[in-house]
Amino acid sequence: MRKNWMVRGLLIGGLLIAPSSLIVSCGQPQNKQCQLHSKAEYYLNYKRAMEAFDRGEYGVANHKIEVIIQCDKKFAPAHAVAALLYAHDYNIQIDPKVKKQYWERAQELIKKSIKFAKGDKNEKDSQKFIGHVTAIRVYTMTQAEKDWLDEAEDHFEDALDLKHIDKRYLPYYKGKESAYYFMGVAYYTAGKYDKAKEMLKAALNIGGSNEWIDKANRLLTKIQKIERVMARYSLGDIGKVLAKKDKITRAELAALLVDEIDLPKLFLNSLGSKVNLNKTIFEPLDIKNNPYKEEILTVMKLGLMKPVYDPKSKAFVFEPNKPVTRCELAMILQDIYAKLTNNPQIKFKYATLKPSENPFKDLDVTNPCFNAMMLAVNMNWLNTDQGYVHPNQPVNGADALEALYELKNTIMNRF
Repeated sequence: MRKNWMVRGLLIGGLLIAPSSLIVSCGQPQNKQCQLHSKAEYYLNYKRAMEAFDRGEYGVANHKIEVIIQCDKKFAPAHAVAALLYAHDYNIQIDPKVKKQYWERAQELIKKSIKFAKGDKNEKDSQKFIGHVTAIRVYTMTQAEKDWLDEAEDHFEDALDLKHIDKRYLPYYKGKESAYYFMGVAYYTAGKYDKAKEMLKAALNIGGSNEWIDKANRLLTKIQKIERVMARYSLGDIGKVLAKKDKITRAELAALLVDEIDLPKLFLNSLGSKVNLNKTIFEPLDIKNNPYKEEILTVMKLGLMKPVYDPKSKAFVFEPNKPVTRCELAMILQDIYAKLTNNPQIKFKYATLKPSENPFKDLDVTNPCFNAMMLAVNMNWLNTDQGYVHPNQPVNGADALEALYELKNTIMNRF
């Protein structure tokens, strides 16, 4: 792919961009395809490309930088976006040879995003800053090398060493708070929570109000929640991995139930001979190659998380990759509690509650999961957010673990 690069044109994010022979320097478009006529338009298209990338609209991001490259093949920020697109392609690619090519291309584009920086000292340093911060993101996204964190740290230090960055040329990253935020994300991804908190607090200390400050605050809160869960409970290997996830899938929840809190043992201790983990049960087709297949079958044997009928495939499926909502988690917790306490009536405890007695601002008393959410909140398995329970919001790993361990403690203290 690299051998024919200049012959075929610029390939970014899987799309072919105008041949290099039609591209000249910024501000001096000489070809009819160039649509940009001012420096502000270059930076606006770059900003829109980055925003599209963050939304997962990779084709849009590609098109935005294509518009730039048609006018200036050496506009440094465009190459930074292209590096992110290749990092994304690297992550979703299966073929090792193709992955290697994507990774090499991402690295090459990062180097170009720094090398091609130009303008007066403010613009040049700002473009270099874009390259270095984007490099932190690329290394964090791919983790393609063993020393990826060291590489990210080097780019972070280089970004901070730049003395003339100017927000006029940073329509997306804004300022140095973004470097601190993304280095915090890198440390968080590597499981180095103390260093991550240090970076995020540094971002917050810069002050101001933009998305990086807001994101730094949210990630800091998330890390503190994970640390609280890890301090209160002795998490196993699977728990430590899934604690960081923003969304827990049905398969992952099954793994937490079986491998993290040892739910089968709780069932055996509470129900004895009524539990048969050796019985043969129906195996949904969509879990055949799932890494948590055995855990899924185990929870099904316990009568939990049952398959649902899919009219499209005309078969019962488990939906292992479907994110678990807070509402679904509450209903699973309720089902476990009802079975282990031999108290099926608990599922109707709050069925007669009047609308005027409803403590929740976003969950009606007629909702099928209302009783389960009331039970989960009253038992301190789940928390409210000033009266909001966010029933349809995917549950994150830390909240799921906290809920499961609180449920386990409730059961163990009862017997």
